[in-house]
Amino acid sequence: MSEYKIWHHTSLVATSIPILLLPLDLIIEWRDRKNMPSIPDLPPELQVQMRLAQLGPSVKISFLDVIFGSLFLLYVAIKIVLIAQAVSLLRTQPPSAFLVADWTVYIPHIS
Repeated sequence: MSEYKIWHHTSLVATSIPILLLPLDLIIEWRDRKNMPSIPDLPPELQVQMRLAQLGPSVKISFLDVIFGSLFLLYVAIKIVLIAQAVSLLRTQPPSAFLVADWTVYIPHIS
């Protein structure tokens, strides 16, 4: 029963974290774009290089960045737990799991 609860809770959290990360990422992008100085019309490659050069060592990590990074690491850890649990559940299969299914019966035949 505990494996069921672990699976249920980790699946619920793994489903909800991307829902939380999307608006958080949009807020961070909006904040970063708002704080960027305007750049003249240049090719995108040069714009990226200029923005990186303007940031330099003065990049500040905000509370939103820490929350975003923490949620992302939690998401990765939960996915690893889900994969490990799925693999560990393969060790205790009932004998009926090894029966060959006659799946060709369900394919429609055209005559």
